Amino acid sequence: MKRFFFLLVFALLLTSSTKGSYDEQVRKNLLVGTIRIAGSTSMEKVTKALAGAFTSIHPNVNIDVQLGGSSSGIAQTLSGVVDIGNTSRELLSTETGLHQTAIAIDAIAVITNKNNPVTGLSSGDLQDIFTGKYNNWHHLCDANFPILSIGRENGSGTRRSFESIVLGGNSPPLYGRELGEAGSIISAVANYNGGIGYVSLAFIDESVQILPIDGYMPNEYTIRSEDYKLHSPFIMVTREGENRPLVNSFLDFVLSGAGQEQVRKCGFIPIR
Repeated sequence: MKRFFFLLVFALLLTSSTKGSYDEQVRKNLLVGTIRIAGSTSMEKVTKALAGAFTSIHPNVNIDVQLGGSSSGIAQTLSGVVDIGNTSRELLSTETGLHQTAIAIDAIAVITNKNNPVTGLSSGDLQDIFTGKYNNWHHLCDANFPILSIGRENGSGTRRSFESIVLGGNSPPLYGRELGEAGSIISAVANYNGGIGYVSLAFIDESVQILPIDGYMPNEYTIRSEDYKLHSPFIMVTREGENRPLVNSFLDFVLSGAGQEQVRKCGFIPIR
């Protein structure tokens, strides 16, 4: 009887150990292949962090992250060049045939040079600056600097979101310079006393100052309460009707607790 009991316990332990090893093997080796992603430069940081976290769990998966801007990512997804397109703006009414997965919220911060004494702006001030109505800071503060408005290039989702919120599509923007990346805008503003630009909050360093808009600084609380209006979604798009287990698994991970923690670590606001 004792021998039978010993053998039963041994068998159960062996089964449990084998099952654990099998689960570990399946967890690591079931997913195999490559996911191609392209689009928003603002989403590069968080996408690469998510890709790294996912492939650490699934080492037989490769995730190729390219840039090109939101519009390019959307177009490449529609044409089948990539599996996922990153966009930091809402889709246009003409951009159909895509499934959207919102993964984060991006705070768009307005930045100026540290030598600029301006302490805040209103939404109306921003409109007057970025349409060219104001061309010198003396309209807004005790400074006599020519205003250099710096924006993102055409095709940027951050630019489209900013212009939609600030200008409302009613007035054409007027930029002194148009640059391709957040880092370039930060550098330009830091090196010109009259510079003003807009970038994702997550990319800002101590070389520039962030301005409150309508009395509110950009942060998770003011954005969720809608007191701070300058924000845009981070969206991953796939073609409608496609059912790719590998891509679906990655998107499930992005929306999981572990994925949303990566979003927060990168300085963005989790969607969940």
